[in-house]
Amino acid sequence: MIRTLLKEVRQYKAASIATPLFMILEVLMEMVIPFLMASIIDDGVNAGDIHHIYRVGAVMIVAALIGLLAGVGGGRFGAKASAGFARNLRKAMFDNIQTFSFSNIDKYSTAGLVTRLTTDVTNVQNAYQMLLRMFTRAPASLLCAMVMAFTINARLAVIYLIAVIVLGGNVIKNKIIPIDKPISNENLLKLNMLLNTTLNGMAIEEINLGLIARLKEQAGIHSEVIGNVLDAVADAIQIDEDMQIYTSGATNIFKYPELSDKQSAQEIISAFEEKQQLTELVTQTLSREDNTGIQVYIGDETPVQTMKDCSVVTATYELGEGMKGTIGIIGPKRMDYEHVLRSMKRLQNELDQMFHKKE
Repeated sequence: MIRTLLKEVRQYKAASIATPLFMILEVLMEMVIPFLMASIIDDGVNAGDIHHIYRVGAVMIVAALIGLLAGVGGGRFGAKASAGFARNLRKAMFDNIQTFSFSNIDKYSTAGLVTRLTTDVTNVQNAYQMLLRMFTRAPASLLCAMVMAFTINARLAVIYLIAVIVLGGNVIKNKIIPIDKPISNENLLKLNMLLNTTLNGMAIEEINLGLIARLKEQAGIHSEVIGNVLDAVADAIQIDEDMQIYTSGATNIFKYPELSDKQSAQEIISAFEEKQQLTELVTQTLSREDNTGIQVYIGDETPVQTMKDCSVVTATYELGEGMKGTIGIIGPKRMDYEHVLRSMKRLQNELDQMFHKKE
């Protein structure tokens, strides 16, 4: 289908190629301007060199104008390419409809055919324009930003190695991995290529000890960094796969005046929706040495930063085979603790009995 659609670009290929080129040029100019500003401050203002300020300032103005013209050019050629593509596609669809037999025409309503030639083609046109502009600008911005960061101070840029872990379900997690010794740009690029070429397209189950040993061997003196990256990947995926968080009744917080103000309510609702903070709460509860089954967190004792105005009561129960579960109640600090603890204890016992019927 993609190949069929791209055939309709035809005479607008030049505009389709020019659009991403102009977008890349615009990104380059945007990245150069902060670099020039740093030069004005470091070598001009601090050194008292007014001629350097004038000279670099003029270059900055030129860069800004080039970026402006590149943005205008990208918009113009992008609009021309997408509109021309839509024109050709609409004409091709119309010509194809003319070849239908009467029996085929009867299968489609007039309104349906009009919608295909108008709204649907317009949606494809917008998607093609976004492909030429945004899909080029985003990676170009990322690449240029990384290059500029290493150009300004490579030693500072490699203090932390950021491993971006892309998981299934369009989830992206960032892990900051501290490094004992700085890594040169060349070695960092080699490690990046090693990980990408080896792990690209692999499932986590396919990463075995043999593969890890081979990666560490190829990494040489940087084998520890490779090990830390793989450990971070495993930890991030394990949290998502092994721990499921279920929530209910979040809107009940509006019943309590101390929690119903806009900021408090928004923070608590966000914690329920994102679930990352709740995951950390459950993890901390399960890892506590003094965990006797039921834990009570009041106000500032709560591990979740956005729930300092709340109280949290959790109960841990055994699922068997070394697995545990946690249930919890979140409410105001003035909650009826005696009633809540009694209810949690009863629910905890019922869950234990449910999962240990054989015992």
